[in-house]
Amino acid sequence: MKTRFWLAAPVLAAVGVVVVFAHPDDPKARDLLPRYEGPGYRASERGNPPAFPSSGVALFSWFTLPEIHPSATSGADCWGYVSPSGREYAIMTVSNGTAFYEVTNPAAATQVAFLSGPTSLWRDPKTYGHYAYCVSEGGSGIQVFDLSQIDSGIVTSVGSFNASGTGATHNVAINTETGRLYQCGGGNNGLRIYDLSANPANPAFLGAWTDRYVHDAQIVNWAKGPFAGREIAFCCSGFNGGSVQTGLDILDVTNPAGIQVISRISYPNASYSHQGWLSDDRRFFYLGDELDEGDVSITTTTIVINVEDLQNPFVAGEFDNGVPTIGHNMYTVGKTLYQANYRSGLRVFDASYALDPTEVAYFDTDPTGDARQFQGAWNVYPYLPSGTVIVSDLERGLFVLGYERPKLSFDFPNGIPTALPPTGGSMIVDVIQNGATLDPLSPTLYVDNGAGFVGVAMTDLGGGMYRADFPSMTCGTNAQFYISAATTGADTVTHPFTAPTKTNVAAVYDTLNVIVDEHFDADTGWTAGAPGDTATTGIWERVTPIGSAAQANEDATPGSGGVCFVTQQAVGAVGDHDVDGGFTNLISPAYDLSDTADPYVSYARWYDNSRGGDAHNDTFLVFISDNDGATWTPLETVGPAGSGTVGGWIRVSFRVSDVVALTDKVRLRFEASDLGAGSLIEAGVDDVRITDAECAPAPCPGDVSGNGAVGLEDVAGLLASFGLCDGDAGYLAAADLDGNDCVELADLGGLLAVFGVICP
Repeated sequence: MKTRFWLAAPVLAAVGVVVVFAHPDDPKARDLLPRYEGPGYRASERGNPPAFPSSGVALFSWFTLPEIHPSATSGADCWGYVSPSGREYAIMTVSNGTAFYEVTNPAAATQVAFLSGPTSLWRDPKTYGHYAYCVSEGGSGIQVFDLSQIDSGIVTSVGSFNASGTGATHNVAINTETGRLYQCGGGNNGLRIYDLSANPANPAFLGAWTDRYVHDAQIVNWAKGPFAGREIAFCCSGFNGGSVQTGLDILDVTNPAGIQVISRISYPNASYSHQGWLSDDRRFFYLGDELDEGDVSITTTTIVINVEDLQNPFVAGEFDNGVPTIGHNMYTVGKTLYQANYRSGLRVFDASYALDPTEVAYFDTDPTGDARQFQGAWNVYPYLPSGTVIVSDLERGLFVLGYERPKLSFDFPNGIPTALPPTGGSMIVDVIQNGATLDPLSPTLYVDNGAGFVGVAMTDLGGGMYRADFPSMTCGTNAQFYISAATTGADTVTHPFTAPTKTNVAAVYDTLNVIVDEHFDADTGWTAGAPGDTATTGIWERVTPIGSAAQANEDATPGSGGVCFVTQQAVGAVGDHDVDGGFTNLISPAYDLSDTADPYVSYARWYDNSRGGDAHNDTFLVFISDNDGATWTPLETVGPAGSGTVGGWIRVSFRVSDVVALTDKVRLRFEASDLGAGSLIEAGVDDVRITDAECAPAPCPGDVSGNGAVGLEDVAGLLASFGLCDGDAGYLAAADLDGNDCVELADLGGLLAVFGVICP
């Protein structure tokens, strides 16, 4: 689950048409193949359907590029529209224009209209009211199409607009709640904002944000916290066309003339922040990096960013689906996540567990393979009320599909546990009936704590809610578990859907002890600079960061706005106080881990090496020592290129015993360096934490004295309480071996039976 950046040489599209490229050497242009020339398919014509690999998705209609328009050489984006009468339409863009299809009967979809546009490999449509807006990298601004008569087979072009900057546009986003259109990218632009509410055919220009290039964006009205009632833009963005310091910018765009940057975050091994979408509860932003797969990531990877606190987003995790293709565009509908992933086509995920969605269905629009190439599915539109799903494909055109949702699905109001006590614990499960009838006796929890899966019937709480009670388990181990339920028709569904091959996992322990919880709000003995350091500037210091284009502008602690260690406070120009001339070390105090059971160390780090003549060629090193710093063991290496060198607070965690011995002299060391040719180096460290998952000693019947063995002193202790019961003076509960609240002959017999035993 990793990410990277690369570019390659272009290849012109087939059929002799010159295609305008979004960026020089864009890999879409390099990998573009000649269009598929064969016929499409309509299920209503009752022919044999073409053989596309799929599971859980039905093919209703398919329109190849020659069917869409004789001169179309490539497909691009797609969107949907519902007329006031309730009839449903697909909007499909191709190299030379935009096509409109009625898909009310998806098995007999028909083209309504085709309107030409500037020739371009990139074209993107969105809708507002009864208008469609199309943009392209071919220029000419934003085309406006009137859909008010689409039910009569008429779509009219009413002109175009472009109030600011180049007429080329990479993408377009619309907040339908406020009636604002956001022109994204084109050249090296950020956002250009227009008001559609007053005159949607010729909207007024409201303002622009030009700090960074914006490749794509989702804009919503926020409903909670300090930004409740504000209009918020989630922008996949960066410098140099999005490829430098790539990440997610969260903006307050309520006042288009005075846009405010709320926060900015990157993620491990960021290469090109391409597109993303909020989860249905707006707790998480799913982000796809278009250029990560292949260099470090082996399979299609999605980054999960927690955005509950807009001022302090953080990377909460990432997931993949095991397929070696490049990810592209994604959208959420309730607890379902839809992705269009180039050569692996449409991928559908159950996102009930938001941090680890599970793939549940797919339709591969490119049946020739799953190579890491920029071919195949471009976009998916899953918002038509009927459930019909639209997919656009670069070489094969428009697909009209149907995703068959599982007959049952699951929600977890209190989350899925990642840690459990040895005595068990429980979780609440909402079993959702998707047009089927649940067998109320079927919901079952399956748990494997080392001896294979054992089923435990769940408790019916009414209204589809169940309580899953975990059995007693062995402390210090991991429990694998999944749930299962069936319909009255005997259709069984599990969560995760990959169970029992892939399941949920929870650590089993009694207590989580926090040994170190360091936020640097006070001086706790860390050493900034060590003997032998050679850096002339950029020495570590503990400050409230001011920040720059390369250095953090706030610490990593959510909501604190406080202190952290950085490589010298940023003052003046971006490179005035970065690390120069060598290396600088930050060293922790010694920590006593000698009595811990299974400690983990975690920290937040910032590292930026994306600027200067030798960018991406230095490293940020993290070490750990178990002998007070006499020797050091590498813990992490950040960099060079393609390994997280573009800033952003990143949280990482390691199991200490996997690296060094658990002694009373464990130290951490963070080293930032500028060792090659000139480049700009900034680093930061915050939120250092060491925790220990602890298991209580197992009970040892007969060990009345508690010395770890059963001997004469235990007999003496039992006899001292002999004949006494709970509440009597001198009663010793440890001597009551049979638990009847009195010390009697049965207890003495039980002790003598284990006499001489050494406790575990």
